[in-house]
Parts: sequence; C-alpha cells; structure tokens
Amino acid sequence: MASTVKKTNPDITACTDLLAGYATKGFFNGFSVEKETLKQARYQLHWHFNRLYQVDINLMTGKIQMPVVFPNVKSRSRMDKDFRAFIAERCSPVQLEHRRFNREQIKVVNRSSNLSLEMVLTEKLSAQTMMRFIGLIHEVFKIFLKNGQHDTYVSEQYQIDADSFW
Repeated sequence: MASTVKKTNPDITACTDLLAGYATKGFFNGFSVEKETLKQARYQLHWHFNRLYQVDINLMTGKIQMPVVFPNVKSRSRMDKDFRAFIAERCSPVQLEHRRFNREQIKVVNRSSNLSLEMVLTEKLSAQTMMRFIGLIHEVFKIFLKNGQHDTYVSEQYQIDADSFW
C-alpha cells in the first residue's frame, strides 16, 4: 500500500509556523490554515476588533496580501486617500532602513469598496517577509486608526465606541 506524503514548501511552512506562533503567544485571538500547497497558502487570523482577516500567499503571482484590511471604504474617499498616504510614509527615507518598504513592493488596492494591501515579493518568501507584512498591518490598526481621523468609520464599521477603544 503506497503512502501519500503531502509535499510542502518550506518557505510557506515557515510562514505558517510564524503565524501559528503569534497565535500561541496571544498576538492573534485565533489562527487557522485554510489552504496550504506548494505555491499558495490562505490563513484566517482572528485579530483586531475581534474580526477575521484573511492573509494569502501566492508564489505564482509573487505576492502576500490581505484582501480586506478595511471593508466599506469608497474609492477616492478621504479614508482611502489617508490610508494610501500612510502606506506611502512607510516607504519614505524617514523610516528606519530595517522598517522601510520599497515603494514598488507595497500596493494599496480598493476593490469593490474593500481596501486591501499587497506586498510584492522582491526576494524569496521567508518568515521574515511575513513578519514585516504582519507588522505593517499591525501599524495600520495601531497607528493609522489611532490618529482619530477615522473614529466615525471605527464606530460604524466595528460597532464600538471609538473613545472607549483607544
């Protein structure tokens, strides 16, 4: 009887292990692997505002993405523009070199009023790459939203009192 051995990609496995470790340490409220193949992975993170967030790795397109960072944000709205400006700041020479992203590496996309964030893999996928991507998303929630400019969005979208959250 032939045994079936699941082929895995060590780079994707390293990212999976990193995210699982974050969940074990309490950085996420929960974590699951939806899909993991040699070329793709899909994860569900139970994270900010007690919501689920999807993170995808696609080695065929060379991207890591969070398809919905912020739902219900109209294209060209103030929040859309502010979010793009915030991400652009993360590519600025003012940022410390180890925290700075290449402008061609990070892309904000608004699809059907859902703001997403994509990171083009300019080098081989690694746990460090995923760590940087997750760190950027965390900054989005802890710095971008905390500035108070989008409290109405926070209150309406996440059904919380923005003042009590911060």
